[in-house]
Amino acid sequence: MPAPAARPGAGPRFTVVVTRPGPKARALVDGLTALGAEVIPYPVMEIRPPADPAPLDAACANLAVYDVVLFTSANGVQAVAERVAAWPAPGPRVAVVGEQTAKAVRRRGWPVDHQPQVAHAEGLLATLTANEPVAGLHFLFPRAEQGREVLVDGLQAAGAVVDLITAYRAVAVEHTPEATRAALSGRTIDLVTFTSGACADHFLDRMAEAGLVEAARGWPAAAIGPVTGDACAGHGLRVVAIAAQPNSDAFLHAIRAHLLAAPPRAR
Repeated sequence: MPAPAARPGAGPRFTVVVTRPGPKARALVDGLTALGAEVIPYPVMEIRPPADPAPLDAACANLAVYDVVLFTSANGVQAVAERVAAWPAPGPRVAVVGEQTAKAVRRRGWPVDHQPQVAHAEGLLATLTANEPVAGLHFLFPRAEQGREVLVDGLQAAGAVVDLITAYRAVAVEHTPEATRAALSGRTIDLVTFTSGACADHFLDRMAEAGLVEAARGWPAAAIGPVTGDACAGHGLRVVAIAAQPNSDAFLHAIRAHLLAAPPRAR
């Protein structure tokens, strides 16, 4: 469904806070703007290289020793792409968690051999273990410094060897910019968007620092998928929209459906 354009001179129809860090926030901001929203960008985390890049450098220099490389984010793909000019042939198979990660892999001309129908770690684990015995296979998993252990634990329990390597770090911002604090204070916020439980955690930390945590807990929240939705609810946030699949298109669809169904409010 195409987003309706904002009426000239009518002002914004909605006010939405976008907490997603990095370039991937652009598609969400553009989609919300097309919907007629005033967007308050507030990335509560930033993506940084690993503190010690040596393990990732070594793994990327020896890709051919692995049977499968696991990618669960475009950030992980980017970190490997910075170190690998071309995928080795013969080389390891590639397993991805969802379509956005698959697109990041294919843009580089790399193969996508395994992709679950349901885009989360549990789905990828089920796909990998259903296709063939994984006992004895050697997996490389370049991911964020901290993450869910579903894939690692499941593959190791099935007898696989998994090299878990830090490919990047998602680091919390330390302070709320004064301009952002002013933009949030005393405002009616229609939605705050979250793309991970860590974003929700750090957002509430920054809101507590700004003296806005009670207001923030009352703002409607949107989550990029069920896992993030559960994490947001666990932080006491009022989740009103959850993407059916954890990707940008499904996220924007869920946000649009919620906002357009909400009754208009006075500005």
